[in-house]
Amino acid sequence: NIGVFSSLQSAIIKNLRIAGSITGGSNTGPLTGYANSSTISNVRSNATVQSGNNRNYIGGLIGEADSSTITNSSASGDVLADKNSSEYVGGLIGYLDDDSEVSYSNASGNVEGQYSVGGFIGEGSSGTVLYSYATGNVSSDTGGDGSGTGGFIGRNTDGTTISESYATGNVEGYTRVGGFAGANGGNIENAYARGSATGHDNVGGFAGRCGSDIS
Repeated sequence: NIGVFSSLQSAIIKNLRIAGSITGGSNTGPLTGYANSSTISNVRSNATVQSGNNRNYIGGLIGEADSSTITNSSASGDVLADKNSSEYVGGLIGYLDDDSEVSYSNASGNVEGQYSVGGFIGEGSSGTVLYSYATGNVSSDTGGDGSGTGGFIGRNTDGTTISESYATGNVEGYTRVGGFAGANGGNIENAYARGSATGHDNVGGFAGRCGSDIS
């Protein structure tokens, strides 16, 4: 776990600014690599994040968030993980789980990775996202292995609800590529995407592949 705080457990973090750059392995984020049962409010980062081969859970602010609340926070630095061997890479959060909640937050850096790559969240397994947006461009491997690439979220699974949110960046990948969600299995409400989406198959202006509700 790599960040200003390597991990957070039942912590309260607020009114913090982070600058510079960070290079790490799995579970890397300028604020923290892993947040559990923590509350994060009004935290801003413009740090660039880089990660090497075979690294997962990489975020522009938080690598992985479990049972945590994040509000009024942002990340503007690029998140550059390996496009041939990385997973769960997001402009703000790499992986969202265990009923975490994110609101009134944004990410504006460009994001690169291989699987589950999103301008705001790499993959959401369980949680709620409200009133948030992503404006950076998102790219994964276009040669056959990039999967689940979205302007806002790479993969949204059945436990995650996203509402009142949008993405404006351009997205490119190989399969399951979408302007908002690369693959959606959860609920998306009152959301939109304005960027382009390019790939080989399962490519959509909003969602590359959809198996659940969008309204």
